[in-house]
Amino acid sequence: MCDSAAKNLSHNVTFNVFYLVCFLRRISRRLIGTARRRARASTTNALRHTPAICGR
Repeated sequence: MCDSAAKNLSHNVTFNVFYLVCFLRRISRRLIGTARRRARASTTNALRHTPAICGR
């Protein structure tokens, strides 16, 4: 009884950790995607608004 309960608890803990890792990875991927999009837009806007520097 106690052994099965401990096994179940450990399984639940591992499952929760796996779920948390997947959740954090999804959130970080979304944040990185939005940050990349924002950075790309800001860089393109800066290049568009600034005059050509160094023949760029």
